[in-house]
Amino acid sequence: MKQFFKYVLATMTGIVLLWVLGFILILSIAGAAGKEKKATVAANSVLKLDLNYKIPEKANDNPFAGMSIFNLKPQKKTLGLTEIKACIAKAKKDDNIKGIYLELGMNDNGLATLEVIRQSLEDFRKSGKFVYAYGEVFSQKAYYLASAADKIYMNPA
Repeated sequence: MKQFFKYVLATMTGIVLLWVLGFILILSIAGAAGKEKKATVAANSVLKLDLNYKIPEKANDNPFAGMSIFNLKPQKKTLGLTEIKACIAKAKKDDNIKGIYLELGMNDNGLATLEVIRQSLEDFRKSGKFVYAYGEVFSQKAYYLASAADKIYMNPA
């Protein structure tokens, strides 16, 4: 009977140690995943906005978006409408950002989405900073968005 209690106590001690080590491991993984690098903006920077994709209302915060799992094509992490508006608003207040460069093309977003972005760009221009738009080709919707820019550049071909 003495031998039985010795093994039971050893097993219970092992299980408790395993739980403690597992808890510490989970805390360390969560702590490492929660650290975000603070982005620094150099002086005289230009914010580049590539809007040649279907813009959702809110971005999907999928942490595995950039990973290739099971030989599947990795998803490109894209910004949603609320994140684009927030980026433009932050750029307006940031003294290191001197302007915005819009990369446009065959834009297939809805007019309501483009109107929100266009209003944000017009508000950005009120700060005295520039907005330039460039595209190889322009759809009518892309040209509508580009009309909020100070200058519009297009491939001469």
